Amino acid sequence: MTQLRKVSTRGQISASGFVNHYEWGGLKADPAEWMRRYFDALVAIIVTQAVNAWLCRSPTRSLLQMHHGNALIAAGVALGIVLLALIAYTPPGQALFGTAPLPPRTWAFIVAFAPVLLLLEEARKRWVRHRLAAR
Repeated sequence: MTQLRKVSTRGQISASGFVNHYEWGGLKADPAEWMRRYFDALVAIIVTQAVNAWLCRSPTRSLLQMHHGNALIAAGVALGIVLLALIAYTPPGQALFGTAPLPPRTWAFIVAFAPVLLLLEEARKRWVRHRLAAR
């Protein structure tokens, strides 16, 4: 948040959000540099949403109990990964979106977080099943 406050003259900044509007100036930062620096956050959101797409198929059933043959979800996740790769790892994508390849350390963090999301959601679903069975 400190970094946002340094570059924003008009933003409403809180612990849960950042709302800003600029017309012809006012941002005291290079937008391309910010995109390069914070592209990893977008990638992390996309990866966790891909995991979430599989987890949200049922509010109570475990992912391990469901049939995994949803072709539309698989196609959507695959398309998201291909688009991320094109944006982050090809010169045209980097030039168009102002991105840079993510370092291996960032990928390690993102990939390590996906199973955590899976385990937490499976625990929540088990708790819900237990509560429903107790009724």
